[in-house]
Amino acid sequence: MNKPKDEYSTKFEKTISSKERHTKGQYFTHKDIVNFILDNIPIKNNSKVLDPTCGAGAFLCKLNKKNILQENIYGSDIDPRAILLCNENLGDSGNIIRGDFIKKELFEENYFDVIIGNPPFQSMSKKKKTFPSGHKHFSPILNGAINSSSLVMIRSYFLLKENGYLGFVLPKNFVRVDSFKKIRDFILEHMQIILIKDLDHHFKDVRCDQIILIAQKKKPDLNKNLKVITYKKYLSFLNQEFY
Repeated sequence: MNKPKDEYSTKFEKTISSKERHTKGQYFTHKDIVNFILDNIPIKNNSKVLDPTCGAGAFLCKLNKKNILQENIYGSDIDPRAILLCNENLGDSGNIIRGDFIKKELFEENYFDVIIGNPPFQSMSKKKKTFPSGHKHFSPILNGAINSSSLVMIRSYFLLKENGYLGFVLPKNFVRVDSFKKIRDFILEHMQIILIKDLDHHFKDVRCDQIILIAQKKKPDLNKNLKVITYKKYLSFLNQEFY
């Protein structure tokens, strides 16, 4: 059984309709997923950490409990209600900003040691100009239908320092659907994949299945093992089998 979501994420969910959440891809992260990602990334107390689609701060508030320096905890979100709750959650650190992470250059490149989160899974349209398709980081990974999670991921890659870590919840289509091929190829070429965890249909109100991806920004070593954690419904979240 899933652990509950943190108090502020639950409060935020109650302020918006299911239709609005679906339209904006706002699905908030259960504590077991937050803990799993943070426990599988080496984060030091002086690491600079970003959640680019932070919502009410489910990931970021957990960093406070891990003794990460508050001035090194950063977040952004497009929704002013989320920013208000996230700042309340964190004690108003000053590093949580309102902005569209996909459309705007909100943060400095090569600045963060760790980027984590649960980006929205939305279909984006070049025709409707819902994102800057000609951006130097976006155009090389576009391949048919584009998902917002791919755009968040590629922008995050360039914000990471060399040897920095990325830990995201992603649609499982990332590993198997053709429209994700170019972003897959980019990650395989430029990052060392550490772990993939199959979440099955963990978020019941999201149409697709989900995975967790953890990767490091470094030249990949093809001889290094990749840990893949399969999903078995009769096993608990932390006791799934892996190979």
